[in-house]
Amino acid sequence: MRAQGSSRTGIGALALAVALAGCGSGAAAGGGSSVPAAPTPGTAAPAGPATRTQFISRADAICTALAAQQAPLQQRSLGLSRESPSARKQLAALSAQTVKLALAADAKLAALPRPPGEAGTIENLLSGYDQEARDVSELTQGLKDNESSLEETAVGSLNRAATHDRSLARQLGLSACSSA
Repeated sequence: MRAQGSSRTGIGALALAVALAGCGSGAAAGGGSSVPAAPTPGTAAPAGPATRTQFISRADAICTALAAQQAPLQQRSLGLSRESPSARKQLAALSAQTVKLALAADAKLAALPRPPGEAGTIENLLSGYDQEARDVSELTQGLKDNESSLEETAVGSLNRAATHDRSLARQLGLSACSSA
């Protein structure tokens, strides 16, 4: 779901954003995860603890579904250039779709019962995913306003957040969410 490298510009920046808007940045709106929708990040997790294995299995399923939903958006972005107004408009639309998917996945993750002792790390991960969504939204705005400095700032912030979030996901034992 997430690619590495913050020095890319142009279409690479959007492809990167689509790839990076990872498991904290969406799932349900465009496709088919079997995990039910949930409250937004920052709301209380459901009562009743889960085992670590249960949490990992459910969270990775959400991240896998998100990756599948975002793949076509990333592919579509690769064929576009930031040079024309119509292409920028298309890139902005793809970026906005990415945020929508990411936020839906974040809500599903927030709704999962949490294993004892992991709630703080999970909350940090969800906060990081929220930051990723904000960064992709900033990128979208930069595309709409033709402001390359805003785009570059958003991509840099997104790279930092994604790197941190991958580390937290690995710490929790999440494979699909950490490879995003």
